[in-house]
Amino acid sequence: MAEEWVEVYRTSEHLDAEFVKGLLTTSGIPVVIEAKGFKAMPYIFGTSGSGELVLKVPPDQADLALEILEAKVEESDPDQV
Repeated sequence: MAEEWVEVYRTSEHLDAEFVKGLLTTSGIPVVIEAKGFKAMPYIFGTSGSGELVLKVPPDQADLALEILEAKVEESDPDQV
């Protein structure tokens, strides 16, 4: 049985999810976006409905993905840690 991918990021915004996915994939990390709640049914509830988008990566890439995301947060806001 294949290992379950690991959650590394969660957001309610599609653009945010796509930005983070792009950041990770350009670093060579495969990413899937899993929609939760009403986000899983945008054709019924619209894209502004409640719910979350969860970004997952392979387990052996999770630590590197989290390091990349942490570095990006520090780069964009040095006071936020």
